[in-house]
Amino acid sequence: VTKIIETIFIAFMATIIAVPVAFVLSFLCAKNIMGGTSVGFAIYATLRLIFNVSRSIEPILWAIIFSVWVGFGPFAGMLALMIHSIASLSKQY
Repeated sequence: VTKIIETIFIAFMATIIAVPVAFVLSFLCAKNIMGGTSVGFAIYATLRLIFNVSRSIEPILWAIIFSVWVGFGPFAGMLALMIHSIASLSKQY
């Protein structure tokens, strides 16, 4: 039972952290806001490329990558879900 609660908490924390980050970054990914100047367009294009690449990588692969970086455990899973959620939510916003 404790592992079920831990799994739900991992998903909850990843979403709680991803929502405000994605909300802020979504403005930088909007062409109508950032496309006016060459610097703005460069930021727009760079962020869109990063988010497209990170969205194309499955969360299980992110979990493997973060397990190598921070060690095996719930923190690596939370980071993996957070990265994928930030990319997905910023596209939706």
